[in-house]
Amino acid sequence: MKEFIWVEWNKVRKYTAFWVMLILYIVGVFGLNFIVYQFHKENLGSGRPPGTAQLFGSPFDYPDVWQTISWNSGWIFPILGLLLITLMTNEYTFKTHRQNVIDGWTRDQFISVKWLWVFKFSGVATVVAFLTALLFGAMGNTPFSASGMVNILWVFLQSISYMALALLFGVLIRKAGLAIVLYFLYTYVLMYMLRHYVNEIAPSAQVGAYLPLTLSNELIAFPFLKTALKGQLTPPPPTYALVIGSLVYPVLIYWWMIAKFRKSDL
Repeated sequence: MKEFIWVEWNKVRKYTAFWVMLILYIVGVFGLNFIVYQFHKENLGSGRPPGTAQLFGSPFDYPDVWQTISWNSGWIFPILGLLLITLMTNEYTFKTHRQNVIDGWTRDQFISVKWLWVFKFSGVATVVAFLTALLFGAMGNTPFSASGMVNILWVFLQSISYMALALLFGVLIRKAGLAIVLYFLYTYVLMYMLRHYVNEIAPSAQVGAYLPLTLSNELIAFPFLKTALKGQLTPPPPTYALVIGSLVYPVLIYWWMIAKFRKSDL
């Protein structure tokens, strides 16, 4: 396995696009949270009309900052997904997947090594969210609190779902441009449309909450307007169901990719 990991590292260590997109992700997480922080501070914080601060709360103070940063970070996950699709489709473009198999890798080993990137990128997303929360929490008006830090764990599970789906798109479609377009279309548009229409069919069951990605998204609740929206939002499925589903979907995707790659023409 160490040999396989070393081969993968050699593929990316001098790949400029890899480092550029990785840096863009880190900057994107901080930048998005900074924009929301500044908007809240200038328009909704203390010193605004009476009741405004109470209504909108203090999402960047401890302990709420863990939830706020985690929820905001979810909007940037597709950048890492884009990078993963690029790495996967490059294998087909440059025929390196074929060369790996010729060199003695089994098809299952090839997919399993690619799956290591799912966990690596999810680890990056988790660490970036954790450090960003610490930074913004230090800028707040409350002392450090670990309450709510479980949201950082949910970032890890949520990002695994996003990375697994991105890798699946790369394996199934093979063309970077089309795979990226469809991936972004699903994560930013189709996922929410499907959830809406499925819930229209079965409103009481809230089946739409169990679709791929929407299920893991439910782990982190909307962090703003907690006072105004209290009792207005539909309760999410139980946490245990969300955690189990967030683990089951990636496992199913993994075995689907294994089955697909075993039968595919190299």
